[in-house]
Amino acid sequence: MSNNIRKFLLPHRVIDFPTQKNFETVESKIEELISDNDTLRSSVSSLQTDLNNHKNDQNNPHNTNFIILPDTPSSYEDKEGYGLIVNNNENGLDFSIYNGVEMQSRTIYVDPVIGDDVNGDGSASAPFATIQHAIDTVKKIIPYGVIITIQLGLNDGSNKTFNITSTIEIVGFWGGGDLIIRGDDSDMVIGSSKKIKIDCSSTEKNALLVSKNMIIVRIKGVEININTSASWVTGIKTQENTAQVVIEYCAIRGNSSSKGYGVSSTFGNSLYIGDSMFSNIQTAILANNDGFIRSFNNDDYGTLPTYGLQAARQARIRKEGTQPNGSVANENSWAGGEIE
Repeated sequence: MSNNIRKFLLPHRVIDFPTQKNFETVESKIEELISDNDTLRSSVSSLQTDLNNHKNDQNNPHNTNFIILPDTPSSYEDKEGYGLIVNNNENGLDFSIYNGVEMQSRTIYVDPVIGDDVNGDGSASAPFATIQHAIDTVKKIIPYGVIITIQLGLNDGSNKTFNITSTIEIVGFWGGGDLIIRGDDSDMVIGSSKKIKIDCSSTEKNALLVSKNMIIVRIKGVEININTSASWVTGIKTQENTAQVVIEYCAIRGNSSSKGYGVSSTFGNSLYIGDSMFSNIQTAILANNDGFIRSFNNDDYGTLPTYGLQAARQARIRKEGTQPNGSVANENSWAGGEIE
């Protein structure tokens, strides 16, 4: 592969179009698209050679999408990032120049006390006020990784609580890097109390929704309080992600052990949950509708959940180490669900 080009593919492997005709179409369309874009044109000068190196390689699996990005973020004055997306669908090849690319790794800071979503820029000295706004500023293609962090000691050193009335949504990211939401460094251990809290106990809402992402999303070192007066409310709900979701060092608490879920994985989603604690909720860890969960070294605290682990409708949980107990049953599976 050319030194000037980096390909970020779905799911992260080199694409090989099956016919010479398709490659010729790609090459022709690329030239057409970049003819009036100096930045993109200068960055893909070696693209034709790169394509030639791969178009006859039958060892590379066929895929439906890929993006070609310049490998030199310093070449962009506006740091917006340009790429070329090629989509091989049932109607043929579609092409578009896309400027929603995170061209380098970065850290975004959030502070609910002194942060400002309007005038802040996400830096340590001018943080955003809300986690959702920080997420919304991240471009959908993340090749290098983005961290959203709420660190103590940056400003006033106090604990931080985000009081939210709507679900924090992490939806539709891809590109090969990780998207990380993390609390304070000192809370990267198992424990029932964290310095960074997300509190949505005043409303019947999921705290976080992680859905339809093609990159790894990590949530680490936060405490989540939810209102479990509604049966479907979930601390962290994960669904339809093609890459794994990772939750570590979190504490999730409801206000009624008769309803609600701590974390859930549904619709083919894969979730790793480790070193986390659950209290006062119906089910600590739920796999449902073909979801998969690897549960490692989790526990309960305070008021026991009704069920520690539940698996239903062809979903599966693989447990390792300690697991949260339940006041009615530690484990419960039905309708083809499995806990192993």
